[in-house]
Amino acid sequence: MADFRALLISPYHDLVDVAREVAPDYPELEVTVHEGDLSKGLAAALGSIDSDFDVVISRGGTAQMLEDELSLPVIEIDVSATDLLEALARHNPQGRRTAVIGFSNALRAVSEVADFSDFDLDVYGVSFEDELPIVLEDVASGDYEVILCDSFSRDACAERGMTAHLLSSGARSVSDALRRALDLCQQTREVRTQNHVLWQLVRSLPPRVALFSGSGRLVYTNLTERRPELLGYLREHLGGEKDEHLALQRGRRTYRISKSTFEQDGEAYLSFSIMTSSAPSNESLAGIERRNRDAVERSYHESVFRAVGAGEELSAQISGALRAGRPIALEGEVGTGKARIAELVYLTGPWTSRPLVTIDCPLLTDRSWGYLMDSPNSPLYGSGETLWVKAVHALDDDAARRLVDVMRQTGICERDRVIVSANDSEDATEGSVISLFVEYLRCHVLT
Repeated sequence: MADFRALLISPYHDLVDVAREVAPDYPELEVTVHEGDLSKGLAAALGSIDSDFDVVISRGGTAQMLEDELSLPVIEIDVSATDLLEALARHNPQGRRTAVIGFSNALRAVSEVADFSDFDLDVYGVSFEDELPIVLEDVASGDYEVILCDSFSRDACAERGMTAHLLSSGARSVSDALRRALDLCQQTREVRTQNHVLWQLVRSLPPRVALFSGSGRLVYTNLTERRPELLGYLREHLGGEKDEHLALQRGRRTYRISKSTFEQDGEAYLSFSIMTSSAPSNESLAGIERRNRDAVERSYHESVFRAVGAGEELSAQISGALRAGRPIALEGEVGTGKARIAELVYLTGPWTSRPLVTIDCPLLTDRSWGYLMDSPNSPLYGSGETLWVKAVHALDDDAARRLVDVMRQTGICERDRVIVSANDSEDATEGSVISLFVEYLRCHVLT
């Protein structure tokens, strides 16, 4: 049985065959091979990172990308002088003028050959993908008869109608990378054993976890369900507040995400804890919506209300209402910006690290009303959130009284920041509904 596990990401197909041919020479290493260049290689690695690998092996730009994104050690497969000479013998036996293109980290040995040999050879190394078009323009104007390059550059050359040949890494280069990977694993055996024990412990705990370094590298995750989509969503929230609570719903699944930060040996880390639950049917959630801070900010900042500076005129009133610590009631005619004011109250308040929960009364169905009143997962039984009960004028008197009673009984106004809004109307019934909330919940009224 192998002592260590290595994940080899091959940027091109032929390297897969070479790796599988060489791997049996290292029985201490269990080598898993996936094919994928650059972002595809990264996706393959991210899809396997929870499989207890000790080391990752790749080449060129793919290795560079993996090193930036993963916390596991990355061993690079080199392009050796022997690999270069074999490529020249195969594709340029007449010794014609040759350009070599690729990621600089894979071309160190090639550059040395170019510097100290009589070959008519120019090396064009790139560090980032967006540098390649400029390099190809130089090569196209350089009157080169032969082009040797990596797989990414070869595809780009083909798009420009330029004939290029793949500069492959041979069996000796792959073997050298496997040997260095094995040496590293043996040197760090004790530390990695301790890490494996900790990862197994974390994996057995109920919440799913994703841990990122301060630079955005994925250190660990035990996510399995909707893994690429969730990791992409978490990456969008690496910035912002240090401690944050998010909500994400996909189909019938609800993901409640808690973000926290900590430091270890002077480096910052971001941890996401993900709790998953089966959401009720869509009909049960009709009229109930959760929006994270970024969505609320986008809605508010793109509004005409903000563009005309209306929020600035209300800032003093909103600050005063927040200091009062009571529920806030918003009254006004249709089109007076109550929705934007509610968003501004949320964004100005202390709980933007948690979602804004909206109960849109006109959209409630019999089933969602039952969910709201009776389900233990109802937002009326939550805490530490901003709850906006929107358009209460749409409720009949009995429903309004029951909602007020439940809000009082659950103490939601003490646990959450509560906003209630209604349209002004000459209809006394509508006026009495908002008055009911104002009176019994002791609301601070903004008009």
